[in-house]
Amino acid sequence: MQALKERRRYPRYKVAVTAKLQLSSGELELRSTDICYQGIRLQCPKDDVLKVVARGAQFTPDEHISIQMQLALGSDKPFEVSGQVMFCHRQSQTMFLLGFNFEKLTADQKEQLKNYLDKLDGVAVTPSLFS
Repeated sequence: MQALKERRRYPRYKVAVTAKLQLSSGELELRSTDICYQGIRLQCPKDDVLKVVARGAQFTPDEHISIQMQLALGSDKPFEVSGQVMFCHRQSQTMFLLGFNFEKLTADQKEQLKNYLDKLDGVAVTPSLFS
């Protein structure tokens, strides 16, 4: 069996990035747990999770939920991207973890993301079957 670290296409970096999600009900600001070239995972309080994923913990992957978001990646220009919700997992009684895959990145977006991730070298998250 191939090790999880070898199966990951891109390294995941542990960072606390501010993400502003553009929802029909308004803007929602969340913090990330980690990021990679493919997507981002955000912590979402229980009181806000239904604003993002209508059925909360009953979310199923066959539902395509895309959300526009702005990420603060340490430059003057915010990183604006569309993210598809890939999962919604309860972490505790008060917190959920939302996983997003970035969608349709332009060449400029790919370059901006690559530049940011290159600066994070050395803070990669240790792969886990449960994260």
